[in-house]
Amino acid sequence: MATTGSTMMNSINIIPIPKARSLNWPRTSALSLLGQNEIAKYDQKKILYLHIQHYRGSQDWNKLNVSDYIPLPNTHKFTTSMSLQNAAQRCRKAMIQLIGIHNERAVAHNREIQAQKQNEDKEEDPERAEWTRTIVAVKAKNTRDAEESWQSRAGNRMSLWKRR
Repeated sequence: MATTGSTMMNSINIIPIPKARSLNWPRTSALSLLGQNEIAKYDQKKILYLHIQHYRGSQDWNKLNVSDYIPLPNTHKFTTSMSLQNAAQRCRKAMIQLIGIHNERAVAHNREIQAQKQNEDKEEDPERAEWTRTIVAVKAKNTRDAEESWQSRAGNRMSLWKRR
């Protein structure tokens, strides 16, 4: 995204990992830093995971009857509740890994933007930086002077008190 005089990019959001059994997984559009193959894999795993979780409902894995499970097209026909549970776990693990990849790239991207912005600020306004350094130096000097003055007055009070 272009701004006046410089190129400014937007920062990328870090995606939180959904809790176990959650059906609220991020859309692929939120994972903007994944490649096409990674997005396709995420989508495939998400669809299968949600399909299995919807089939399961609130049932415990041990009590799940998979005889009436209808697989998605081009997916494996699971014949035991354990194989269905393992498939859901593999899907969840793969999605978490892909979200992690996105998040690592987002952190690097955001750091790059921050560094670029700091460099642009330094390049665009050296006079402002000089004024800032001057103001900081003056404030530090004023603080030292005030401290010395306070110590001097305190010392004068002590010597007056000792004389009494």
